[in-house]
Amino acid sequence: MNAQEQSYGEALSKYERVKQTEGSRADVLYGIAVCQYKLKDYKSAIVGCSDIISNATKDHPGRSVSASVTLQIFLNAKLIFYTEYNK
Repeated sequence: MNAQEQSYGEALSKYERVKQTEGSRADVLYGIAVCQYKLKDYKSAIVGCSDIISNATKDHPGRSVSASVTLQIFLNAKLIFYTEYNK
């Protein structure tokens, strides 16, 4: 693990602790998803984006969640590419 990966790993641990104490706030879920993405844990990042979208639509019906949807589409494409490339 290089220094950058270690930093994202540490940040992920901190975000997960905040999530345990303060719940599933959108900013915390987003931070978790970004760290997972940077650590190439694409499947977990996609699940995290799904959680953001799910929470946003429950908490704010009718509001646009386009940024999270766009991120999820990007991560799905990245996962497909990564899976195909590493066969």
